[in-house]
Amino acid sequence: MSAGTFEGVSKNGQFEEALAIAIAAAMKGLKTDLVRWTLKEMSGEDGGSAPVHNLKVTIDVAVDPDLRS
Repeated sequence: MSAGTFEGVSKNGQFEEALAIAIAAAMKGLKTDLVRWTLKEMSGEDGGSAPVHNLKVTIDVAVDPDLRS
């Protein structure tokens, strides 16, 4: 059962950083230290006159009530 969706954005275009931010947001928002997640979406933007390298991930999170801290 889904406990919600969470997003993370890396301004350096780093997938791992964006994912870590999304997971941290889920853990904080759900007040747990263990989440199961599924990658739902990944998008980004690159380039421009003032170069940007943004990468956004959206995860769907489930929490096992027996494992909540």
